[in-house]
Amino acid sequence: MATTSLETMIGTLFTAPADAAVKAEAGYRRIWADWLEQTRDLVGQNNVAALQQMMPQAPVMKFSGVLELTLSMRVASISQVDGSLSLGAGPITVSGGYFRQSSEESALTARGTFTLTNSEVDLTTYLSRMGLTPTDPASLTKAIDTLRGKAP
Repeated sequence: MATTSLETMIGTLFTAPADAAVKAEAGYRRIWADWLEQTRDLVGQNNVAALQQMMPQAPVMKFSGVLELTLSMRVASISQVDGSLSLGAGPITVSGGYFRQSSEESALTARGTFTLTNSEVDLTTYLSRMGLTPTDPASLTKAIDTLRGKAP
């Protein structure tokens, strides 16, 4: 049976939405890098002018929503004690056994409602905020590498 501390479960409940938002943005960057590579392959490595004309067609990223999470746990405890007792004094002996078993169970429910949103951003704006403008093959490759997290 798996056991997890209550602190870990509650911590996960309240950090999961932020982790999801970070992973969503990483997914956006991967999608943009793929789009840049595929478009570069379509228009040609050296045709950056055509690529710049196509930049408005890149996917625009925005997420917004309400996330409701509920965590339910069943907390159970079972204990059992077995034993025996034997007393003797001279010709008289008394013996017996005892057994005790107890169990407890409770349920815990924790809920969180989160509103997640970011501003709409297009690829050109995102790259310019990072100081990147694909104007030649080298800067295009640098933009792709940066979006993939490979830039120095």
